[in-house]
Amino acid sequence: MTELAKLGRRGVTAVVLAAATASAAEAQIADSFEQLRLLVGQDDRITVTDRSGQELTGSITDVSPSSLTLLVHDTPHVFDAADVGAIRQRRSDSIRNGARNGFWTGVGILGGTFAIAHYTTDGDSPDFGAWIWVLTSGGIQGALVGAIVDDKIQEQRVIYRATGAARRLTVSPLLSRGRRGVAVSLGF
Repeated sequence: MTELAKLGRRGVTAVVLAAATASAAEAQIADSFEQLRLLVGQDDRITVTDRSGQELTGSITDVSPSSLTLLVHDTPHVFDAADVGAIRQRRSDSIRNGARNGFWTGVGILGGTFAIAHYTTDGDSPDFGAWIWVLTSGGIQGALVGAIVDDKIQEQRVIYRATGAARRLTVSPLLSRGRRGVAVSLGF
């Protein structure tokens, strides 16, 4: 195996390990208010789902190890830790994975275009420096585009889930003229 192939395998392994580590870190969900205090701050907007399934969205005014105070339309609501099933927060997508994916897409597109254009015109192999320049510039451009796109993506993420949170399973018959079925609903 050539040195270049060994470096390529090591590089792919490093990228896969980095992606797995970043994904694992982003997937962490607090299971106590003590841990939640590390994820949020005062005035952060969150959505609290209590154990009965009711949701309330507002701004945090205080988080202690046993309670959370949420300000909703200038009215404070205090939740005991035992009453909260889950908390969600609107968060931006990590720009790391966008930059990484954009980098490899840029390398592939610009590198492929360069190879096709070069080999269809004169058939000679371009010098090593030209390949490095094309692949590097393609990667940088792709990484920038990927990071910008991921910076614009926002979603509601669960940042807290109570241990042993009440789960509900509801099964209801669906009957109508000519149709029969069952509706199943699982709530967390």
